Amino acid sequence: MIIETKFDVGDKVYILNKTFKYDKTTCTVCSGNKTIETTNGLTLECPECHGNGYKQISKPIYAAWNEQAIIKHLTYQTWGYNNNQVQYDIDITDLIKYEHELFKTKQEAQLECDKFNKEQVTC
Repeated sequence: MIIETKFDVGDKVYILNKTFKYDKTTCTVCSGNKTIETTNGLTLECPECHGNGYKQISKPIYAAWNEQAIIKHLTYQTWGYNNNQVQYDIDITDLIKYEHELFKTKQEAQLECDKFNKEQVTC
């Protein structure tokens, strides 16, 4: 079996870095009041925001790492029928990355980050 990989051990690559931006929005169920009233007049903690009055929304932000990483070793995984992937162990903080997270140049990595950031939908 011949396994073709995008990169090899010793290759220098740029990686995608994913961080999160957190925003607070007023709870739409209790309108920020932290409680709701039931039809029989009971006041309860808002089940949506758990009495905070807001919801915290996280949004991934992608950026290319400034420094190059070096691939230390790779692992080929396969499971089921036609399901496989290559994991790359890189030298920066012993991270494991996948092919879609690695690029030959910083410019390629940043273009992919810009694409991800543009397509973002707040979750």
